[in-house]
Parts: sequence; structure tokens; C-alpha cells
Amino acid sequence: MHRLTQISLIIVLFAVSCRNSNEKDINLIHLDNIAECMNNDLLSVKKEVVLLTNDFQYKIPYNNPFNKKLSAKYSEKHGVLYTDYVKNRSAVYLPSYKSITSYQKQIIENTEVMDSFFIRAITNNLFLSQVYFLDTSSFLRIYPYTDVINYLKNPLDLRSLAAYKLVEDKPFIENQVYWINEPIADPFGRGWVITCVNPVYYRDKFMGIVSGDMQLRNLENKYFSSNNIIMLLTTADGKVICCTSESSKITSIPPYKEFQYYKPISEDIYISHKISLLEHKNKALRKTFRALVGGKTKEDFYFNNKKYTIYKSHIKETGWYLFKIIN
Repeated sequence: MHRLTQISLIIVLFAVSCRNSNEKDINLIHLDNIAECMNNDLLSVKKEVVLLTNDFQYKIPYNNPFNKKLSAKYSEKHGVLYTDYVKNRSAVYLPSYKSITSYQKQIIENTEVMDSFFIRAITNNLFLSQVYFLDTSSFLRIYPYTDVINYLKNPLDLRSLAAYKLVEDKPFIENQVYWINEPIADPFGRGWVITCVNPVYYRDKFMGIVSGDMQLRNLENKYFSSNNIIMLLTTADGKVICCTSESSKITSIPPYKEFQYYKPISEDIYISHKISLLEHKNKALRKTFRALVGGKTKEDFYFNNKKYTIYKSHIKETGWYLFKIIN
């Protein structure tokens, strides 16, 4: 009878162990599914930027003859070239209009056909909030229309900003893009954006960049608005991009807030907090996230005498980490 009891106890313990294992597997599967969906959203943006880059390299008549005097659609204010709003037409910005060259006029006129490619990209992808072309003279053509001159009141050389600097010396690699891997404040008024960028060449000459931006608020609304799921999204080095409200409390990381435009942007501003989770002041959290980034897919830790388990998944396209906390 005693031996029968032991066998029964072993069976019960084994069943409980299997059940707990299955629960953990389900949590990891759930997180991996979310990570895959997020990665697919990024891939869809990448696809449009690749298509745009090909269009800009092979379908734009950069060297076509042009009128020596720009058309009446272009205006000048405080030394800046701009256009007024017209439906289905891009906005432009050239900070050095007073010293404009014939070559720059040629680029301005011959890139007007880009608008049809811009419209196609924005129409095809709900996550893509804006697309633009920036050339080697800091001439910008951007869609949908935004009042660029209002956000860049003082003439600004846009080549000094991160998107241009990222790829000005880079080659175009077929079906590949370059990402600014943490959200950055959009100079043109769309808040925090995740930027996908490529260099543009014409007959082996670097012409500038083409960029596609997705607004972080759209990613946050889709994946981080739940009050029931505790999740964090971080850069590869553990800096928080955005998180659900409950995970903000557990990690003592302030929640995501939209960028506020108190003054025009003249330099790169990134969203991520200065302190990485890998350097968190809480020793238990710091140790846990280091173990996860180091290769583990789940790890336990205690917070306020309560046990939690953190699961990790990976966003391949940008190298981000997605974490889910179970209590």
C-alpha cells in the first residue's frame, strides 16, 4: 500500500511538472507569435522602401532638360524653398534657395514624378506614415504633405541628421535596408518614428537617400495598449522603446509618451532612456535581463517579495528584444 502511494505521488508530481512546462511553453509561443507579427509589420515597411529605392534609381529622369525658372508652385520664404498644400502633392524644403544652382533646379523639377511612387507606398501600407527623398544638397521632397517650413523655421541642413548620415557612405544592397534601430523624433512633426532608409544612386553617383517612417504610436497602439499583458520592447542593448503600463511599474521605467514639439528640431533626439535594463539599479532585474540578452529565453526574478517569470523573443529585422512578464 505504501509503495502504491509513492507511485501515485510520483504520477501526480509528474503531471504537475508537465502542466507547468506546458504553461511556460504556451507563454513563450504567445510571445514568439507577437514578435513575428511585429517583425512582419517592419518587413512590410522595408518592402515599400526597397521598391521606392528601385524606382528612384531606375525611373527618375535626373538629367532631363529643365526650365531655368522654377514653376509658380515653388515659393521662397526666409531663404527657404517650399510649396503650399495641394492634394496628392509632396512638400519640399531647400534651405539654401538664395544660392540655388542650375543643377539643383534640375533635380527639383525632375523629381516631381516621385509623387506617384510616394502615393503608392503610403496607400499600400497603413504602417508607413511618411516617405521622403533627401538629396546631396539638402533638398527634401516629402509625402504626405507636411508644413515643413513651420517645423524647420530656421534653415537647417538636413544632411546633418541621422537618416542621411546613416547611409551617405553605404552601398545599396538589393532587397536590403538600413534601420535607425531606436525611435527618433521626426523633424517634420510626426512624433517618435522608426526609420527605414536606403541610399539612392544614379549611374553610380550618390544622389541622396530615400526614407520610410512608421510612427511609434501605431506600434504602441497595436501591441502595447493591453492592461492584461505585461510586455516591454527594447533595443539590442536593453534600452526601453515602449512598454505596457504594468511593466512600467514593475521595472520602474516611465511609460512611453509622445514627443512634444516645443521648438523646431535641429539635432537628433532619441526616445530611449539613458539607462539600459542591463544596467538597472535593481540587482535582481539587472541580473535577469543580462541572462536573457545573454541567450536564455526565460528567467525568474522577485519583485516586492513576489515571483515573476520573464520570457524573451527577438525581432529579427531590427535586432530588438520583446519581453513578456508573468506573475
